[in-house]
Amino acid sequence: MGKKRAGSPVDGQRPPPRPTLSPDWQAEDADVELLSNDIVRYLVHQSNPSSGSKTFADTFASSSSSSNQILPDSRLPMLELQESSKVLDRIIPFLYPTRSPEWNVKLPEDIDALAALDKYELHLERFGVCENCSK
Repeated sequence: MGKKRAGSPVDGQRPPPRPTLSPDWQAEDADVELLSNDIVRYLVHQSNPSSGSKTFADTFASSSSSSNQILPDSRLPMLELQESSKVLDRIIPFLYPTRSPEWNVKLPEDIDALAALDKYELHLERFGVCENCSK
């Protein structure tokens, strides 16, 4: 019988996925981490999501994200989100006022991202992406 390697699954269980860092959202001066449901980390400035979305502002205000339980060696507080990295990659640009996101909405692929934009009160017509969205 072979030896178990360090870090190998116990009793057929897979180890938890290792967090990865978003290639596009790694601000050196970030003050918060957003974590997708598929364990992708987004290093962002709390002021941008807070100023771009009342929902984010309220979440940060009521969050107990002062300690990072998933990555205890991280220096940043973490906010775990329900959305996947695919969705967050689509919506995070809308949180930064200096960026003018371009988005060619495709259905049904973008339905989860559209739902997240609605959840976080990031309405496309506000960004000139969809002039007839509310009609």
